[in-house]
Amino acid sequence: ALARPVSFQTLKPGANNIVLIDRSASMSTLDVDGRSRLDEAKRRAIELVESMPRDARATVIAFDDSAEPIQPFTADVALLRSRI
Repeated sequence: ALARPVSFQTLKPGANNIVLIDRSASMSTLDVDGRSRLDEAKRRAIELVESMPRDARATVIAFDDSAEPIQPFTADVALLRSRI
């Protein structure tokens, strides 16, 4: 939590995308804007999914001390948004 994980990359989705969501306890930390890190991660994941090219696919995996597949590969953006 002290390291404040940050990504400064502009992500561009490809044909196959893997969305990893960190759901560890540190992600519940509130940042200066009052949102949790988990909320920000979800917002960015949805942004990525919504910018995928047509016919692109994504899978959603949540992790903490272990990984859990949340959504297998699909091109259904609405389904991906809801699973995120």
